[in-house]
Amino acid sequence: MVPVLTAAEMRDADRRTIEELGLPGAVLMENAGAAVARAIRDRFPDAKRPAVLCGKGNNGGDGFVAARHLLDLRPTVFLLGSRAEARGDARLHLGVYERSGGTVREVPDDGAWATAWPSVREADLVVDALLGTGLNQEPSGLIGRAIRDLAGRAGPGRAPLVAVDIPSGLSSDNGETSWPTLTAQLTVTFAAPKYGHVLPPACERASWWWPTSGSRGRCWKARGCGGSRRATPLACSRRGSPAPTRAASATCSWWPARWGRPAPPSSPPPPPCGRGRASSPSRRPRPPCR
Repeated sequence: MVPVLTAAEMRDADRRTIEELGLPGAVLMENAGAAVARAIRDRFPDAKRPAVLCGKGNNGGDGFVAARHLLDLRPTVFLLGSRAEARGDARLHLGVYERSGGTVREVPDDGAWATAWPSVREADLVVDALLGTGLNQEPSGLIGRAIRDLAGRAGPGRAPLVAVDIPSGLSSDNGETSWPTLTAQLTVTFAAPKYGHVLPPACERASWWWPTSGSRGRCWKARGCGGSRRATPLACSRRGSPAPTRAASATCSWWPARWGRPAPPSSPPPPPCGRGRASSPSRRPRPPCR
């Protein structure tokens, strides 16, 4: 069975990884950002000149790492805030990104955001690394405005949005929100899905990036989520037969990046799609590729 974690449980898992295994937080951030970059290359191979929006905390640090791994695409990286406000490992990876040849545009206030917005709006792909799993109230100020502007993008030609860990504005501990929340075409989360990924209404449009032994992933779409948290998020994510999808409408996915190596699931994952493979009575049939 797949574990589903709260924000506090994920923080505790990170803390134990750092304290008990001796794996520095900067390494966990490197793993996370590299996984985001891999997922972008796999799902959006034609994307060029992405816009990467980074907050001042760990989510923004993941974004700086992802941007560094995508340097050949010449990303435009924005820090929503000032350099002096970047914290901890995020500040470290901001510096690593710049020393690797990247440039970070600081966006300290609404006026700077108004200047940056046309570049964001015209990007081929937008990476949302603004807010992570710690959100428990409506975003305000500069971040709140950026979320409202991004959520208000309209039209069939708008660039896809890739969320780091969870779409900004969405609480990771529940699937409901009464304020503007971003809708991502791909979300790359770490170690395990969070409650906000699998509880309604978010889970109604949830797809999963399931890790395999080859460190690659497949998207699976969860259907028929229940309306009660007491049904447990895991039951919600499992209810109804998962259907494989590669559509760009995938909105919830995960990759085991934050820990040194992925823990094997205690129950086998859904079978990957395949062509030209004969099935036997001892094997579950493979769904067709789509």
